[in-house]
Amino acid sequence: MKVGVVEFFGTNCSIDTYNFFKDENELIFINQYQKEYIELDLLVIPGGFAFSDREYEGKITGEFTINPGKQALKYPVINFIKEANIKGVKLVGICNGLQILQHMKLLPGKFEENDSKKFCSKIVNCTFNFNNIKQDFNVPIANGHGKLVFTDDELQQLKDNNQIFCTYNNHNNGSTENIGGIYNENHNIIGLFPHFERVRNLDDKLLLKHLLYNLFIENYDIKLHYKITQELQSEHISYKSTKSVLKNLYTKNNSVIVPPGENAGILDIGNGYCLTLKIESHNSPSKINAFHGASTGVGGCLRDLITMGSRPIGILDFLYFGIDDNSSKLLDEAVKGISYYGNTFGVCNPCGSLYLSRNYNKNPLVNVFGVGLMKKDNIIYGNITDENQLMILVGARTGNDGVGGASMSSKAFDDDTDLEDLEKNIQKGDAFLEKLLCESFLELNSYHLIEGSQDLGAGGIACASMELVERGRKKFNKNFGLNLHIEKVPIKCEMEDYDIIISEAQERMLIVVKEENINKVKEICDKYDLENAVIGKTNCSGCYKIFKNKKLIYIENFKNFKTPEINYPQKLTLVKDKGGHFTSNYELFSQYDSTIGCRTIYGRNDVKYTDKQKYAILDIPEANEEVCITFGNTFDDCYKTAIKLKYKPKCILNCLNYGVPDDIINNLRIFMEDLNKKCFEHDIPIIGGNVSLYNKTGDKNIPDTPQIVMISLLK
Repeated sequence: MKVGVVEFFGTNCSIDTYNFFKDENELIFINQYQKEYIELDLLVIPGGFAFSDREYEGKITGEFTINPGKQALKYPVINFIKEANIKGVKLVGICNGLQILQHMKLLPGKFEENDSKKFCSKIVNCTFNFNNIKQDFNVPIANGHGKLVFTDDELQQLKDNNQIFCTYNNHNNGSTENIGGIYNENHNIIGLFPHFERVRNLDDKLLLKHLLYNLFIENYDIKLHYKITQELQSEHISYKSTKSVLKNLYTKNNSVIVPPGENAGILDIGNGYCLTLKIESHNSPSKINAFHGASTGVGGCLRDLITMGSRPIGILDFLYFGIDDNSSKLLDEAVKGISYYGNTFGVCNPCGSLYLSRNYNKNPLVNVFGVGLMKKDNIIYGNITDENQLMILVGARTGNDGVGGASMSSKAFDDDTDLEDLEKNIQKGDAFLEKLLCESFLELNSYHLIEGSQDLGAGGIACASMELVERGRKKFNKNFGLNLHIEKVPIKCEMEDYDIIISEAQERMLIVVKEENINKVKEICDKYDLENAVIGKTNCSGCYKIFKNKKLIYIENFKNFKTPEINYPQKLTLVKDKGGHFTSNYELFSQYDSTIGCRTIYGRNDVKYTDKQKYAILDIPEANEEVCITFGNTFDDCYKTAIKLKYKPKCILNCLNYGVPDDIINNLRIFMEDLNKKCFEHDIPIIGGNVSLYNKTGDKNIPDTPQIVMISLLK
């Protein structure tokens, strides 16, 4: 978007306005003597005594009267503004800018001095109306003549045509019905007194900017944009509550090839081989439908390993369930789901843990750990590498299952929440299809056809494609962008645009390929009978755009799309465990195939195994190595077991299962600071993790339940 900012002599808000819009591709100042028209998409007339409240009879050294904005009409730029309006350029006038637009008869009504007869500067709460999306913001005002006045006929017309853009909620300066901003009749001009460009809260600033921009895109669906933005900024996707806790972890040493930030962490095990490692939670889905919730938890974990270019060789599951009848049913279904997916895919499940306590009656936890094996030379990263690369959706057709799953997992449940109504948010997996996806992916990788890849989980196509571009931007320091075309997405049924974009339907991946390799890629995907479609192309625009049949339906600037961290009160809220215990339950877990692949040296099926021996050992003959996987709720649980078994600890992963952030964030911070300290002291980096918050129903949080997995090598 090309944005112009009008600057008069004496303007003191032009810099604020410029900074508000500065992340756009092209932004220019236009001075008061500008005559020649410049092509623009948006023209902003800022305020801040910008054109002097004085109207002079001659030169500015002469006599004057107080008439804010009137002096501006004497300068050539006014004709520029008129021509811009005729050519369809969208206009925004802020404070004095609104007054000028009223002087020019481009906006209705008039302004007068505040009823207080005093200049007023304060933060006020306003409701902004973005074409029927109403949003409250705390915004500064700074004016002495900020009273908007309309006749009865003008007011009625404003209401009939939905032309009221802004109203004050806690401020009364005498404006008609507390109006603080208006549209023109065609909704392509906005004038308002609140200084939105001075908003400092980053979350509010970004949302304001998004909504304002989208007003100026022809026939743009603001509600769609807002829904997508809210989904992508949910806790489950953005980690906004825990960013500050996680950003300083000890994550690298000479053994770590890929630290956190990719689809999976990667550990060097020697002889040219490495392990891909991933841990996931699928707690809320498993509460609603334990079979599908648990099975797709396995599927998502496996896809992360595949996406890096590895073949999965093992999974472990860590379950925390209640002790009432409903919990027993959920546990049975969860184990069936894990068994179905792992067995059908063909990956061993040698070990894990089950903890039973009444504290999990209403909030069961399903955590899944996965390990894959690959050669170091075949690693695929989750980023684009250049412009003019094709983004291909491979795997299953997109369906309505899993729509809004991230938002659902980013809030607590009420005691009376209708779980059946939430079934639509639950993904349903097909493990056989994932097996085909794995084999096709490994074959594509053997020909080095994949430039980058990302599996589709939370946030669907939108989140996966954004991650690919965002990582590429950071890695190569280029202004990458992307154009997506959702009409090209293979779908199972008729779907709304939002559902196609956000669906978390399983067994799908986005792969990035060079244009010259597209035929070979399609040939291999067709061989495995997988859906495949080119749905996007990379560029260097810096913008993320989604189209449907050539119509722009979503736009985002990568520089702007940053979810702010949230700081919560530092309080301790401890939930005491009540009579919980670990159990082996051999009969229940005999459903897992623990021997496929002939890698299990030690696990649940060993005659010496008890529920106190929380470890598994896998054989890696390719690298002449053994991997010991120890697990528990603390660093010491894992470390002591590994040392006792005479294995060398190399790295850990964590899955942080907690209640709502308001209650537990300091508990989580203290735990992670202690964990990080021990990891640093023992040179055992944290190379992967997962955060699951909002595990609360009614007024009851789960106990703090961190799950730790440590990887150790024999040699």
